[in-house]
Amino acid sequence: MTTKKNLIRQTNLNRVLSLLYQHQKLYSSEIVEATKISMVTINSLVKELVDDGFLFEHPNKPREIGRPATQYEFNYDRKHSLLFVFREENKQLYVDIFTIDLKGERLAKQTRPFFDVSPSAFQLLIANHLKSASTIASLGFSIPAKISEGMITSSWYEKMDHWPIHQLIEEVTDLPYHIQNDAHLFTIGHCLLKQLPLSETIVGIYYPQNSMPGVTLLAKSSLIEGHDSLAGEAKYFPMFLDQGSPETPGELAENLSSLIATYNALIAPDKFVLAIDPDIKPLVEESLAQNLYLAKQPNSPLFIYLDDLETSIVLGLHWLIYHHTPFDLACY
Repeated sequence: MTTKKNLIRQTNLNRVLSLLYQHQKLYSSEIVEATKISMVTINSLVKELVDDGFLFEHPNKPREIGRPATQYEFNYDRKHSLLFVFREENKQLYVDIFTIDLKGERLAKQTRPFFDVSPSAFQLLIANHLKSASTIASLGFSIPAKISEGMITSSWYEKMDHWPIHQLIEEVTDLPYHIQNDAHLFTIGHCLLKQLPLSETIVGIYYPQNSMPGVTLLAKSSLIEGHDSLAGEAKYFPMFLDQGSPETPGELAENLSSLIATYNALIAPDKFVLAIDPDIKPLVEESLAQNLYLAKQPNSPLFIYLDDLETSIVLGLHWLIYHHTPFDLACY
């Protein structure tokens, strides 16, 4: 019976947390109205959340109508996360390091080259940033790689292949962490940013210039991963195995057009989310308009161009860290 009571109380605590997280400030009577939980229980729950530092209490707060009442405010600074975003620029790997609060607001950012692409350099990077980040409660990693059962199976120019990535992180810190492919995070983050339903079938393609494309397959709010998380790994298509990364913007546009026609036939998505350099968008649109295969296919997807890479990746990592918690961005 005690276990059942504890479970019910934790469920109610999460409901109150989620409600305040979404609305930021609410009076106790508004919490009761929204949750249908009794005032006595709500008073007990919010007291615990105030004591834990998740809520601020503003007693006797004046109201527009009625007598003053207690108002509660969510504390977005209660937990911070440290995000490591590995990205390519001119065939060189860089890492952007963000500190974010529970709302996903960027509190700090650093950028540095990651010349030595090695497990020891990766661990040193984490350790050095944790030394000066005492408020960090969790970590998030976006990497140009696919991961299966703690092992990198396919990565940027094969530089990280076969890294035991989970082991490497756990040797440095015991903080909770989440790690995911960059194309997946760009796609999910942009859908959240534009309030596009993750329940649809979506193909995301992240295609930096002079690089290989990363592809995300999303259906019914779940990623389609495949064996060893290699589903959609476009660099293994015959065209890429033969010719490698594109040398010109025109070649990239043609490659992207061919990829889209292929995935449109295989997946028949509602939408394509395309993360490309804005300068080549006209070339891509022209190539898509001239693609004879697309014109013959019955599925007519919507094309959405990702216009804010940084915001999208931070949102994607926030979603990854707090998915299925009271701070889940996809819940509202």
